[in-house]
Amino acid sequence: MEAIGKVFDLFQAKSTIKSTFIGFKNLTKLNRFMIQILQSWQEIGNACRFFSNNGLPKHQSPEKNWDLYHLHKFTVGLNRSAAVIDLGCSGIDTLKFLSYMGFMNLRGVDLNVTLIDRIMQLVHWKRLKFARLPFRLKHGDLMQTHFPAGSYDLATCISVLEHGVDTERFLTETARLLKPDGRLFVTADYWEIPIDTSDVADQFHLPWKVLSRSDIEQILQIAQQKGLNLLNDSDIPSCAEPCVAWNGKEFTFIALGFVKSI
Repeated sequence: MEAIGKVFDLFQAKSTIKSTFIGFKNLTKLNRFMIQILQSWQEIGNACRFFSNNGLPKHQSPEKNWDLYHLHKFTVGLNRSAAVIDLGCSGIDTLKFLSYMGFMNLRGVDLNVTLIDRIMQLVHWKRLKFARLPFRLKHGDLMQTHFPAGSYDLATCISVLEHGVDTERFLTETARLLKPDGRLFVTADYWEIPIDTSDVADQFHLPWKVLSRSDIEQILQIAQQKGLNLLNDSDIPSCAEPCVAWNGKEFTFIALGFVKSI
């Protein structure tokens, strides 16, 4: 706990982020980066240096800093009072990162919201000395959240789709939750050629697969049908280095950014 406290103190001391409070409609020129694929360890190093140079917390897994770096880019200029929902929030890393960026209206949903998540939520609250909890957690299905339609400006989903999520149901629910011109940021395990994960035991009590190019193409097609369009039209880049190794498999990450049609 002492080590965790020191990390939180560092977050609190250094993570005040200067931002312009403008809406998403004015961000087109700032956020022309979707689709992105993690291509090399140099990109991971660049993300870590960016966080160090800007007083931002780094994820305990070096590779995940790439995801958070692109999330940071994706939210440049978004009003910090915007309503944000993290779909698949177990571990609360994304919610903590967003709160350190200054976002004040955060909610997370997951079927596996643990006691540790809730304890860390309270520790995070105490360290930041907010008047109220920095984010709210709900035990629930990210494909059927029961929140009112058109409630959120931004939805995030970090490294979740590879764990048995029905992408059509997920995209249907996300499109329902977002306001017109709202945004969706997604990352996932990826390799353009299918990787056999049938020999890997279920992770977090859920199945696991590495998404392939055909999976991403299907996601893009379904998203468009639901009124979620890529923030910037882009082909799927080719993979370079397999920068991630997990469960005996080597792969990389992909990041996608969508905007809901008005």
